[in-house]
Amino acid sequence: MRKRVLATVSTAVLIGLAGCGQASDSAAGGNPAPAATTTVPADPVARLKAATKEIEAGNYRFEFKNGPMSGKGYVHKPTNGTKLDMAFDDPQLKATAELRVVDSATLARLTVGGQAIAGGGKWLKLDTAKIADNELMAYIADADVPGAGQILATATDVVEKNGALTGMVDLAKPQGIPALDEETLDQVSRSINRVPFSATLDEQGRLAKLVLDLVGPSAGHLSTIDFSYTDYGNATPDAAPAAAETIDAPADFYDQI
Repeated sequence: MRKRVLATVSTAVLIGLAGCGQASDSAAGGNPAPAATTTVPADPVARLKAATKEIEAGNYRFEFKNGPMSGKGYVHKPTNGTKLDMAFDDPQLKATAELRVVDSATLARLTVGGQAIAGGGKWLKLDTAKIADNELMAYIADADVPGAGQILATATDVVEKNGALTGMVDLAKPQGIPALDEETLDQVSRSINRVPFSATLDEQGRLAKLVLDLVGPSAGHLSTIDFSYTDYGNATPDAAPAAAETIDAPADFYDQI
């Protein structure tokens, strides 16, 4: 996905954020589902595995941050809605990507340096057949849009420490995760890949926060990536953009992402 506009923003926001913004949105609907009653396992490994189960239900809000790149949104399976808004805010480059899936439509609105990539600032309705192999689709195709569950599936050496579950995860395995751009992975180094994590659970044993401690080839601290999950079973989706604010994406737009 790192090409043309994406290549520019790729190194910067999602490193491709600017050319691949898509989020999912859905019309409001339905009463919030009651919180599930769960039994939290005592074993740290079992607790960590159980912590991501509720994510697959697809009804929550999320945020993540990796240096100048940040993202937030929700997944709302009851209305098949998804929202992923990303931004890269750096003195050298500013870019945004707003992605929506609403009423079975996939929409995007992207900017670089404050200028819309296409559509004059309107929402672009995308032909999903033309972006089927784009990394952009991988960001919103799974119930776990931020990807913390996929990251934690690689966890080893899991123990409980100071009220959190800690251990190591392998960043070489997860795919299609917005916060893990190529620049981040290069910093960690392909020869290491495994980095420390700390996961905090809520009172019902569901994942609330995940912090990755990025280290480089010399095992020195580089930065952290933070994920948060909230409003399980109670994520109210945004209303769909007005028809007057939506146009079909122009043909040349697909060449830019």
